[in-house]
Amino acid sequence: FPNILKFLQGFLVLTTCLVVIVQADNIIVLLKDFTALMVVSEIDNVIFELAAYGYLGEELRQETERIKDINIIPNINSSASEREILDYRLRESAYIRGIFLLVLSALLSVWITVVVRQENGTYFKDKYPNCGIENFELAKKYFGDRDCYGGTLNTLGCKFEDGDCVEFNIAYPTCKGFDNLTNVESN
Repeated sequence: FPNILKFLQGFLVLTTCLVVIVQADNIIVLLKDFTALMVVSEIDNVIFELAAYGYLGEELRQETERIKDINIIPNINSSASEREILDYRLRESAYIRGIFLLVLSALLSVWITVVVRQENGTYFKDKYPNCGIENFELAKKYFGDRDCYGGTLNTLGCKFEDGDCVEFNIAYPTCKGFDNLTNVESN
């Protein structure tokens, strides 16, 4: 049972990392999210060490010492020969490698699927169904840069250039920019 929990923990960590990478808009957001994950994952280690040094009471210090002294030994018959122990360990490592390769293959296939869907505009079409797939390349270039370029992207269907044109539209409600994308905020 402990091995299943350890496997589940590792799988959840890998899945969380994949989700964080896929959702990141830029490298700064990615670094921030991974720093937050690292801090959260280290909290239990810090608390364990505080308990081991006795900062959280003598009872917890003794319990951490007891836990540090536990040796995990595989459940093998005590009369087993060295050859049988070696065979057991080889089988166990083969299972671990197989599970690792299976999980790695699953994560890579999910990652490849996400990248392909991002590159061919599927996610854009899902998020902006009324913007038009012909605006996908323009959106990749201009969405999220905090400048309003107007034109075909400054529409309700394109969510006013994904929010870049909201302030401009409030300040100048009758101006929609030019048909050829020009930074309307600087003109």
